[in-house]
Amino acid sequence: MRAAAFLIVLAAACGAPDSEPDYETFVTTSLVELDSKQAKLQAEHGLGSWKNHDLDLEACSLRFLAEDGSPALTARITPIGTFRAADSSWQWFWADSALPDATRAAAAKLKTLRQRTGQEMFELASGAADERTAWQLAAVSVRHLDALGCYHKKNGDVDVFVAIDALMPAPR
Repeated sequence: MRAAAFLIVLAAACGAPDSEPDYETFVTTSLVELDSKQAKLQAEHGLGSWKNHDLDLEACSLRFLAEDGSPALTARITPIGTFRAADSSWQWFWADSALPDATRAAAAKLKTLRQRTGQEMFELASGAADERTAWQLAAVSVRHLDALGCYHKKNGDVDVFVAIDALMPAPR
């Protein structure tokens, strides 16, 4: 593993075909877009205010639950990856062998960021990262997927990041 290659270095892309001309600008734009998307999800759907939820990575779904536990809002998601502060590491969900093939295949769409950016980190299963890098990877992923936004969940010592692809009222 080349962990150093995984860290986001805000420098020009490697000049790969169809790559973003300036990786720093791509990341910055992705972060600004994510902030705007998150604000819209908060305003229109209360994202961030739901106390209970059910994240199902195998089904690529996220359900937000009402106070009584009944489903209120359902999201179709693309799993992005996990960040562990304890060992400063990131792992892409496409590389998580504990997940079903269909889930990993959905997440594997993010591997094409290598061609778009010229950055090798998008083909490495895991590597060194800090919290800032994790949010950068999430923002770039949301932009690449043209997703509505990102859902971030703390699960013990692991931060889970998923892209929200679609939102719909939960069936009653």
